[in-house]
Amino acid sequence: MRAVLGGAVADDFPRAVRLAAGLAAATAHAEQLRALAATLPDALHRAQTELADTLLSLALDVARQVVHRTLRTEPEWVLALVQDLLHAEPALQGKPRLLLHSDDVALVQNSLGNELQRAGWQVRADDALERGGCRVQSASGEIDATLDTRWKNVTAAIRPDVET
Repeated sequence: MRAVLGGAVADDFPRAVRLAAGLAAATAHAEQLRALAATLPDALHRAQTELADTLLSLALDVARQVVHRTLRTEPEWVLALVQDLLHAEPALQGKPRLLLHSDDVALVQNSLGNELQRAGWQVRADDALERGGCRVQSASGEIDATLDTRWKNVTAAIRPDVET
């Protein structure tokens, strides 16, 4: 015998409850999926940014290694740096002192000695400096053209949001 309950058959009532519960669960899952889908663009953007930062860091590390290796095999690269400083900084007062790694001193003096002497620059060895870099000191100030400082300037120009 089947009883009628508010127009529904008693046997159908548990099925209706089960359907309502299933619908409520499906609706809750659908809302979770919608919320998850809404976060995907931000998550993808963060992943792309992290990947780009990682690749840039890797590229900078590789470039730094190439620069150091190049300076070991082609130390004459320091000559262009010294020439640039000599021509770009004529306003240095007094007798500017060009400080170089001791292994770079002879190379610079042999190639640019006359030009440095005419400009009144003195060349001094400073083994605290890495090869390929230098410092110029004078009464009016100092120019730090060490490899480390120049590298930090390059990195800051490429990645201004990262402290070097």
